Amino acid sequence: MAPLSVEDILARQKADKEAAAKVRPTMQARAHAQPKFLSKAERAKLALAKREAEVKEQQEKEVANRKEHERLERLAEEERRKQDSARCEFEYVCRELLLTCDRWARAGLSRLGARLPRS
Repeated sequence: MAPLSVEDILARQKADKEAAAKVRPTMQARAHAQPKFLSKAERAKLALAKREAEVKEQQEKEVANRKEHERLERLAEEERRKQDSARCEFEYVCRELLLTCDRWARAGLSRLGARLPRS
């Protein structure tokens, strides 16, 4: 790192002083500002307004959660119906297959339709 020149150091000091001059008035204004004292009624009114806002926000969250829960329940019900439908279809196919195999066995036929030898 190259050493700084005197001009660079002076420019940096000047910039720091200007930045500090901009910040100081706001800090001083805050320090000298008179605090605002609220009456008991004003504090109660502010507290009530704050509480109402909190209650409203909570109610909005509950409504949003309820809607999301209902949406998920509908999706789950649709999925259950699909699975039940697939299961019923599978059970129907299995029953038909068993009945067909039973009919073939009674008729003495193999799956290929050839007669089985009787022993």
